[in-house]
Amino acid sequence: MKCPKCDHDIRLAFCNRASGLSYTGPTHFEHTIYRDIDLSGAGLRKLIPWKGEWHMAHICEDCGIYTIEYKKAFSRKEVVAIIADMQKEPATAQHSSF
Repeated sequence: MKCPKCDHDIRLAFCNRASGLSYTGPTHFEHTIYRDIDLSGAGLRKLIPWKGEWHMAHICEDCGIYTIEYKKAFSRKEVVAIIADMQKEPATAQHSSF
């Protein structure tokens, strides 16, 4: 898979859902107090032990882009299966959750 910014190869990675996936929009800075938006829906997972879930991600070490497919979470078993399938396929294979 290629980086959308620099067109170099990117590598598969996984982002832990429990840590949350938050962002702050530009309009939030107009206020003194605001709440960030958590795309992963981590909720209580941030505070108490929870079963592990991961989002598929891709990293470009050349330009620093880190993309995360946040709408689907994978269990540890599913992540292990994805990695095993990846190791069976040629290095040029592309992996995506869609």
